[in-house]
Amino acid sequence: MAALQQYRGYLRRVCQRRPALDAQEPLEDRRLAPTTGSLRIPCRTKTLRPVCARHGADPGRGSRLARFVKIQIVTPSPRGSRGGNRVTALRWASQWRSLGHKPRVREKIDGESCDVLVALHARKSSAAITASRRDAPSRPIILVLTGTDIYEDLGSSKEVLRSLDLADRIVVLQDAALDELPKALRAKTAVIWQSARAPKGNVQLDKQHFAVLVIAHLRPIKDPLLAARAARRLPASSTVRVQLVGRAMDPDLGDEARQEEACNPRFVWLGPKRYAETQALLQASRVLVLSSYNEGGPAVISEAVAAGVPILSTRMPASLALLGEAYTGFFECGDEAALAALMERSETEPEFLASLHEQTISRRELVSPETERMSLRRLLAHRKP
Repeated sequence: MAALQQYRGYLRRVCQRRPALDAQEPLEDRRLAPTTGSLRIPCRTKTLRPVCARHGADPGRGSRLARFVKIQIVTPSPRGSRGGNRVTALRWASQWRSLGHKPRVREKIDGESCDVLVALHARKSSAAITASRRDAPSRPIILVLTGTDIYEDLGSSKEVLRSLDLADRIVVLQDAALDELPKALRAKTAVIWQSARAPKGNVQLDKQHFAVLVIAHLRPIKDPLLAARAARRLPASSTVRVQLVGRAMDPDLGDEARQEEACNPRFVWLGPKRYAETQALLQASRVLVLSSYNEGGPAVISEAVAAGVPILSTRMPASLALLGEAYTGFFECGDEAALAALMERSETEPEFLASLHEQTISRRELVSPETERMSLRRLLAHRKP
């Protein structure tokens, strides 16, 4: 609890010192003009084109040429990490590769030539963005904003503001994030939802327990033990079993998780798991709990939607944007009692659980890989997704 209280205090201080960004003087930079034109990303031929003819340009102008774009994706998450930034970078690389382009994922600018830089995390990738603009002034920069960028650093970090200024194109992962940006930047911002594939095969549900899954690395902003504490409030007849998948990025929260597991028979901390193992756990669960105070664009929602697993989520902007304001599985941040009530309804009221399931799967088209691939193709052409 100490780590959570410290984080709440930190959020209050950030909100108090955060300036009114829209009230600031506009940045004197031509890149802030509305993006009605193209990014002018060169394909690997002798002509400069916004995107390969093979992948969306006029089929009457060289559609038979095998053109491609060399893309360098920079993410602060190291190789082997299961963090959200790394997962997004690798998935986008796969999508662009399927379109015939040549992406590579690195932690920093590697010096090898590329036609466009895609940087995840405005603050942590600030050095890469600055170096790219200095060393290759005409090379387009696409900046992907994270939850930390949007909801914590936007009003207080000079690195974030500089990255936003230098970027030719900005990407956010859900619609509500647009409201956080200065109006001058929205014209060059695109929304691309995180995609997920429907899992293959059937997994046997746990018949002894009502399985509740939390997928979150242990950080204060995730409030990862809320579901475990809420489970304590359930009646003795409940068979709810909360499983937490994630690494202890905060040592204090790791200690709290071990203490909670020792005294709470309804809670198990499984630690970090590989993607396939996590997906199997998700398929075998009756509901997924997302208890974060804020996130930029939680991929776990897309995963649950694709798997058809109902979601119980905090009423944070990202979840409201991804699930819709009318979704009936919301609760307020940090509200153990409200989450416990939703968990009990999910377990004891089949109609309520079925309703959550229907609302969840209704969002599948929005998180499909095909939808994301089309958005990424248009992103290179600088067209509105």
